[in-house]
Amino acid sequence: MPKFLGKIENTLKAYTSGWLVGDGATIADIRLYVDLTWIAGGILDGVPTSFLDDYPCCVALMEKVKSMEQIKDWTDKYSKPYDTFDFKP
Repeated sequence: MPKFLGKIENTLKAYTSGWLVGDGATIADIRLYVDLTWIAGGILDGVPTSFLDDYPCCVALMEKVKSMEQIKDWTDKYSKPYDTFDFKP
């Protein structure tokens, strides 16, 4: 993951907008937000919730996406889609 996140971090540093492409949010930013939220969510074995601390541009992108009104509406309605991954019949 460090190699992948390093490339993403460098891409974000190269653009002054803070977005992956252009001057506004795209589906790429939203998809990266989803992936980064999953990585830092504490559900992956061996990956601490502080894993993204070394990637400040990635964290900044997450905050930008998270602050978008449409994303806030979605996360308020579906804040945690799964309480657990344990099967309950």
